Amino acid sequence: MSIHFESKNINPIGRVAAGVKAIKLNENDEVVIGLPIRENDNTVAIFSTKGYGKKTSIKEFNIQGRGGKGSIIYRPNDVYGEIAGATMVSDKDTILLSGQPNSICIAATDLPLLTRTSFGNIMVKSNISSIVKF
Repeated sequence: MSIHFESKNINPIGRVAAGVKAIKLNENDEVVIGLPIRENDNTVAIFSTKGYGKKTSIKEFNIQGRGGKGSIIYRPNDVYGEIAGATMVSDKDTILLSGQPNSICIAATDLPLLTRTSFGNIMVKSNISSIVKF
């Protein structure tokens, strides 16, 4: 699941405070990553543990209230794997996918632009363990 809300809805708090609720989670769910949106033409690049990747326009995510359930962005399964990570990208970015036994650098333009509910295309034939954008 993914939620898109405006950062002005997050009030400043003290350094020892617990924070604010960003998304409502089901039992056994966890937050993988939180991403700031810098430009309206940025896309979200999502990668699975089985080497699949895609990018999705942020225009596909309606702005919701903080603490809501969110929208489906990926459905984990045995073929495509779990979400390994995600990052906001523009066409001038390069992404390093680290995995076992292979790692690969790919241009953001090489990622397919797909809908929120699609799984993506195979990017690397190995298990992805981390993602770095530069």
